[in-house]
Amino acid sequence: MSNAQTSTRLLIVILLTGASTAVAGGTPLSLRDCLRLALAHHPDVAMAQTDINGAKAALMGARATYFPTIKIEAHSAYQREEATVNQGAASPMPGTGGGEFHSFGLVLQQPLFSGPQGWAGIKRARSAVKRARLSQAAVRADVALNVINAFFLLLMQLEQLDVLEQSMQLSQGQLRLAQERFEIGTGSRVDVTRAMVSAGEDRIRVEEQRKLIRTLQVQLNATMGMSPTSPIAIHADNPDTIALPGQQQNIASYAHPRVALAEIDAETARQEVKLASGEFWPIMVASAQHQRQGQALADVYAGWDRRHGFGASLMLAIPVFEGLSTLSKVREAKAREARAKVAVLAQQQAVATELAQAMSEVRGLQIIETIEAGNIASAEASLVMARERYALGMGTALELRDAQLAATRARLALVKTRFDLQLAVAAYHHARGDIVKTYLSSPSGNSVNAVDGTAQ
Repeated sequence: MSNAQTSTRLLIVILLTGASTAVAGGTPLSLRDCLRLALAHHPDVAMAQTDINGAKAALMGARATYFPTIKIEAHSAYQREEATVNQGAASPMPGTGGGEFHSFGLVLQQPLFSGPQGWAGIKRARSAVKRARLSQAAVRADVALNVINAFFLLLMQLEQLDVLEQSMQLSQGQLRLAQERFEIGTGSRVDVTRAMVSAGEDRIRVEEQRKLIRTLQVQLNATMGMSPTSPIAIHADNPDTIALPGQQQNIASYAHPRVALAEIDAETARQEVKLASGEFWPIMVASAQHQRQGQALADVYAGWDRRHGFGASLMLAIPVFEGLSTLSKVREAKAREARAKVAVLAQQQAVATELAQAMSEVRGLQIIETIEAGNIASAEASLVMARERYALGMGTALELRDAQLAATRARLALVKTRFDLQLAVAAYHHARGDIVKTYLSSPSGNSVNAVDGTAQ
């Protein structure tokens, strides 16, 4: 497609959002502009960012297990003790009684050893942060693919609208020609009627196409996370085809976010096994306290130079027997680990399959595009011949209409194939995991070959 065709056919005004108008400053938006807006404003991307923040907070909590805890404790109690009952009356036992007890103090506890539960918990929390970031990358890739698909589908329908409008203008010209021939007596009323029906049919197709475009405008807006309220101009300034690597480079890229997510899940499952096994390990905690206590409340909270008490302790807890609960937890964790390892292989296979399918689709569409370009030349030549025959009175209106429809179908088919190729290339880069990088960094000034990536 030439630059003139691009500027003529693809520079349009679409009802999109007021927010977009403010961002774009009223200037036409390219595909990259739409991608930037979607990645900045789409709610799915924002939710993925909140997941990252939550994972970071959880990591902070996991690290906190190694830090000491300091507490201020205050206790007040009252106890009354009674002796045995003698002949219906209670009498206090010698040496017993009741009274108040109050204490106020500062307690410091420091975990010394918790087995693998401490460091495995931190590693698991770090894996959770990595997973949240990879999940956001996967969400960004999905959002980008949806925007690209919606953008190109809309442009395809707009270019097909241009083809249909040209066909409608041709039908109107044929109607005028049929009327002129009828007025001078060289044509029939049947030809005029057929020409009127053909013009009406083409006008209906144009209106249906415009209705479809309005629907796709809403769809594009939705993929960008916007509200369809304000006018915005969009245009296509990207190359006809984004670069696609050669056949020798057509291998699965295991940096794909889905594969990386599966690998993170496998790492998390390994840490879960260590956490479950950690319940077999002893726990050691040291504590120290400074306390004031007494039987009178005034004695505890007055006279800060007396009634001080200091203490320290070391607690060691060794699990001896907890039934089979710990053993069952370990076995369950190992089963999840084994499943996670299989999931990594499954994701690698799925990505490789998507890459192969996308590459096959691209190759096939390139062949079809070449064939359809030749079909257009043949259909247009047939249309020119049919018009000349009809103008000379040698052809019929039905023959002319058939040639016109054939030329229109050929043009529409070529437009569809070209944009299907664009969508297939986007699917390829989505399968590779580099769709955001490719479509945000690809230069807009050069056309790029879809097979070997060479500039043209």
